Amino acid sequence: MYYAFIENGKINGAGQCKCLTCENIEISQEVFENISLYAYQNGEIVYVGEPIPTDEEQRQNRAVAYQAEVDPITAHIERLRDEAEIDAAKIAELIAERTKKVEEIKALYPYKE
Repeated sequence: MYYAFIENGKINGAGQCKCLTCENIEISQEVFENISLYAYQNGEIVYVGEPIPTDEEQRQNRAVAYQAEVDPITAHIERLRDEAEIDAAKIAELIAERTKKVEEIKALYPYKE
């Protein structure tokens, strides 16, 4: 992964940068305060704002999110399956909701390629 500094909409203040692996760039403190951190990911320069989390950190973030948001849906599905009269339509609806929630969590906490 490569990092570039963006100032006034220009990469490294030059408008075009053929190489994002520039080293030994000196930036004054007053200029630095007006610069945002960007990263080169999947062929694009994207704003990261803070360091990109590691895959292990993302696994932990996903685990917390699954426990808080997915597990309650799974428990609800199991309770409905335990009832004398099973409401198949409601179970199917909850399964779809759970699948959507899992995809949202994966998108929110992506792994590096």
